[in-house]
Amino acid sequence: MCKKLFDEICKKLLDSHKCLTVPRLSNNLRDYNLSRGIMKTGVHRWRHTFAKKWILAGGDIFRLQKILGHSSLDVVKEYVDMFTRIFR
Repeated sequence: MCKKLFDEICKKLLDSHKCLTVPRLSNNLRDYNLSRGIMKTGVHRWRHTFAKKWILAGGDIFRLQKILGHSSLDVVKEYVDMFTRIFR
């Protein structure tokens, strides 16, 4: 799915001759998801999905902290706690 999403967003941006900005990425992600019937959508939800998959795959929480740009490990610990509660 990620490759297809990436390809569609790139094609749309190339066709429109516009630069990739945060609002443009957000709008394209929303449009992509809505066209597939996904109602809850957005870049922040995408970050949560990435964090969840990273943690469940055994990824290092210190690297995840850097990737997500959190200054404190406390937020990343909240992700870990939240996702481990889901699977209890």
